[in-house]
This record gives sequence, structure tokens and C-alpha cells, in this order.
Amino acid sequence: MDIGSNLLNISAITVGVILVPLLWLFLFLFLWEDRAYAQSIGFERWTFWLLTAAVVLSVYAETTLFPFDGDYLAINIGGAVIPLVLSSALFAYFAPPRSRSLPIFLSIFAAEAAAAFAVVVLVPTPAVQALGVVAVAALATLGAVALPRSLGPTREVAALVGLSSGVLVLTFVVSSTVPGVGIEVEFPQYLVGPIAAGAVAAILGSYLYGSETGRAVPLAYAATTFGVIIGADLLRQPPLYASSLKGLYVIGGGNYSDLVYLSPLLALAVAYLFLRYMETTHVPATDGIPLDPTSPYGALAEAVRSSFSGTSEASLAISREASHAAADQARILLRAPPARADRPWQGLPVPGWVAADQANLDLVSQRGPFERVEAERGAQTARALVGLGRRLTMFRFATIPRRAAAYAIDLLVVVLPAILVWYEILIHAPSVTDALTAAGGPTSLFLLAASYGFIAYAFLYFALLSSILGTSVGKWICGIEVRDRAGQKPGFLRSTVRESPKLIALSALGISLPIGLALALGASITVSGIPASITGALLELVLVGIVALALGVSGAVAVVAVSISSERQRIGDLWAGTWVLRRWVASAAPTSAPASSPAPAGSAAPAEGATSASTVL
Repeated sequence: MDIGSNLLNISAITVGVILVPLLWLFLFLFLWEDRAYAQSIGFERWTFWLLTAAVVLSVYAETTLFPFDGDYLAINIGGAVIPLVLSSALFAYFAPPRSRSLPIFLSIFAAEAAAAFAVVVLVPTPAVQALGVVAVAALATLGAVALPRSLGPTREVAALVGLSSGVLVLTFVVSSTVPGVGIEVEFPQYLVGPIAAGAVAAILGSYLYGSETGRAVPLAYAATTFGVIIGADLLRQPPLYASSLKGLYVIGGGNYSDLVYLSPLLALAVAYLFLRYMETTHVPATDGIPLDPTSPYGALAEAVRSSFSGTSEASLAISREASHAAADQARILLRAPPARADRPWQGLPVPGWVAADQANLDLVSQRGPFERVEAERGAQTARALVGLGRRLTMFRFATIPRRAAAYAIDLLVVVLPAILVWYEILIHAPSVTDALTAAGGPTSLFLLAASYGFIAYAFLYFALLSSILGTSVGKWICGIEVRDRAGQKPGFLRSTVRESPKLIALSALGISLPIGLALALGASITVSGIPASITGALLELVLVGIVALALGVSGAVAVVAVSISSERQRIGDLWAGTWVLRRWVASAAPTSAPASSPAPAGSAAPAEGATSASTVL
């Protein structure tokens, strides 16, 4: 092997090792250090947890689509479904209104994908295939450019079609099919598409969006997602099925290094950094786009930190924000009508000192004096108001026994049908023992697809029901529901983040239960020198231990998190910004202030110009 090949291999390994951590680090810094900008272009902090959950989902959660001549085609939840759904959600930020732009784009791009697929299937020569795909991409782009303006955001749609088509062509040209293995792309060719998409999107930003060039960042992410999934995972699929080696072929199945997962993140980073380099990272307007309400507890913690660090003016402003957020949250949970901005507690069952203290805090935060003692006093006032809001609304949050009972019912709902499917596969297998190994042929492949499919479908059961209905079978029976911080049903992406910790238990069940069922039906596992009966018994104990450990550890962590959380949230709820609430019953709402709600010492006297409690309320 020559020096050039060695250097290329070393470079490929190095980039492969460091690229994913670097992109995660970028995403973390982007969402935490530049939050206002990130939020304005559709990337909330829970997006980080969403893409982290996608990595875990990409390991096992593979939804089988259909069999084909002994093979099975599946799509990975983390490696393909989540990037596609996130890209679709981002239309609200780079091509509003999404209700018009998304159907137009999908119509054009679906026709382009179908035409390119026909070229790949009907044309045997690789060079001619590439030319045909280029021609189809060019025609699709020209068609998008020619769309009448009366349809809506056609300029943004045309830009997306052009960028997606460019990524599609580049990905198709540099990728190849390895029968029996999958679709591969060599280093450094796989970097070209996303880097080009990010740079071009940033350059087009001022033309497409004027001063709001930041909208080009989600444009780059979406274009790369759609382009890669068609250019590689669709157009390179057909040769796989010509192989005599039968397998489970998965769209987006390359785990965290899959192009569908990795390329959009790289395009996002390139677009953002390119705009920073050009110093045109203007924050887009967010009118009409719902943003997450401020957490009163997070704002309160920040206010306390600011008061101790000496930034008194900032601390007072954040204390005011925390107290207003507490009132807003109480209104959401108690289903009270909106209040005037200067009277956030109006209409809520609170004691008289609340209005005076809120008015005093509002006035001091706006006029000063901005001194440390005032900052500390403001933080203490905010603490009292946030605590009051919590006591007013704690009855709405679901208790641990209710949540545990709901989860147990839901597990039965998803596990029992899966056991029936596995049972049918095993009893119709030529040999129950062979069904667990490659010797089982199509049967063992079918069992593998059913095992991974259970993890995917069970996860989708939780995520889809939470996003569409705000509940599940178990939660409905137990009288509880899932809501976001605005009191609405969470969308699919937020529900995906929320349900991601369940993957630990679902993966253990999906892998262990089929093996345990096979052993119960007479499968024989042999180890040299050990009787088959002893080996089977030991394996059954190991499987039971795995399931018990997965359920026990995840359940214990959830119980601890709910117990210590201010809003009875487990880790998934904290990541996604969701609540689990008791179903609303108006008669259960408090009609008077909690008895344990005294005014904070030294904070009730209003500053000059503040009104009295009776006037405010």
C-alpha cells in the first residue's frame, strides 16, 4: 500500500472518530450559548436531546416496511424518520406557511425521486445512470423555479428543491452498493454534499430572506436530509436485492454515522459558521411561531446566580421574568383566562400581598436602584411567587402510583401482541433452535425483523399516542395526560424526546423475550461440556435478569426524578419540556390561596409609584 493510501485511510479514521463528537459539541454550544438565535430558526434545546435520542433509536428501532424476494426493507426511526420529520417541521421557519410550502415541495420532490429511481432501474450503465439522474434533478429544479408566485413561498421552495437536488446528485455519484452489506460512501467524498449545501444556503440567505439570513440554516438542514435519503438510500437500493445473500436492509440504518443522520448536522454547522464568518447572522422574526414558555424555576435559578455575581440589573429583570412565568404557568395549569401584562396574578386564588409584591418587583426591575441588596430582595420575592405558583398547581401533576400503573398497562398493550407474533413465527419454523441462528434462513431473518420491529412499533405507540391524543391506553385508564409547557398536546418530535428513556426497557424486552419464548418452546442451546438443560436454564435466568434490570433501573431513575422534580417530571419530561397531568376537573381547582403562603419578609412594601394590593387585584 502506498503512502497516499495510508494517509487517506488515517484521515478517514480520524475524521470518522472526531466528526460526530464535534458536531454534537457544536450543537450543544449552538443551543445553549446562542439560544435566542437557535430558537428563532426552529432549534429548541430539546432538539439536542431529540438528536441524542435518535442515536439510541438508530441501534435497534427499525420498522419493517415490506418483504421483497426473501429480503426485508426497513426504515430506522433514529437514522431516518426523525431527521425527515424534523426537516418537515423546519418548513415553518425557512418557508412559511408550512401548510402550503411542504405539500408543494413533497409533490415535486416525490416526482423527482420516482423519475430518478426509474432511471436507475431501467438503465444498466452506471455512467448513463448518473447522467440521467443529473437530467432529472435539473428538470425538477427548473420546474420549481417556474412555479407561479400565487402558490405561496415558491422562491423558498425552489431553493430547497435546487439544494436537495444538488445533494441528491452528489450523494448518488459518490455512493456505491455492496451486495450483502449495504450502501457505502468513501472518505472524503461524503463530506462534499453537506458542506456544499451549507455554504450555498448561507450565500443564498440574503437573497431569499433579506436581513433574516438565519433562516438559511434550517434550509441547509432540510435540503441535505431530503437529498441524502433519496441519493443514497433510495437510488442505491435496487442492486442489494440481486444478491443471493438475503438480509434486512435498513434505510438510515448506519447508526450515528449514517449519512441521513450525520450530513444534515454538518450542513447546519457549515451554514451557521458561514453566516458568522460573513457577519450576517441576523435573528429572524418569530411572529406567529409558537415558542416555549419560560420555565419559572430555570429563570429563578438564573436570577439567584446573577444576584450573587453582582449583575444586579440583570438579576432584577430575570426575577421579574421568573415571577411572571410562574403566574403564566399557573394560568395554563388552572385553565384561567389570560391577564394583563401588568397584572399577571389577576383572577388567580392568591393572597393580597402577591399583587403588591409583583408590582414592586416590576417597578424596581425597570427603574432601579440596581444595587446588590435590591437584586437579592428581588430574587427572594421571585422565589416566594414561584413557590406560590407551585403550591397552587401541584394538584394537577400526576402522582408516581398513577404513572406507574399507566406504564404497566401500556407495556401489556405493546408486549402481548408481540408475543403472539413471535409465537406464530417460532411454531411455524422448521426448527425452533435454528430460528435463533443464521441456520434458520428466512425464518431467523423474519424473527430478527420482528424483534427489532417490536422496539420500533412499541416506541411509536408511546410517541404517536402522546403527540396525537396527548395520552395512551394506560394513561387514559388512569386519568392522566401529557402536555407541553403551553398546555397543548406535544408534537411528534417533542414526544420522541420524552419517550426516548423507554428505549432501555423496550430494547431489553424486544431482544430477550423472543429468545426466552424460543427456549420455552423447546429450543436447545448447547455449550461444550455443559448439559443443554443447564445451559437453557442459565440463559433463561440471564434473560430474566436483563429484563428485570432494565425495567428496574429505568423505573428507579424515573421515580427519583419525579420525586425531586419541582413539576414531577422524569428525565424525558425535563428534556422535552412536558408535564404529565391529571385529567382536568374544574371542581378540583383551588378556590382560595394555600394556607401556607405568607408574604416574604421585607418585600411587601411597594416602591414609590406602586399600587396597593386591592388596586392591582
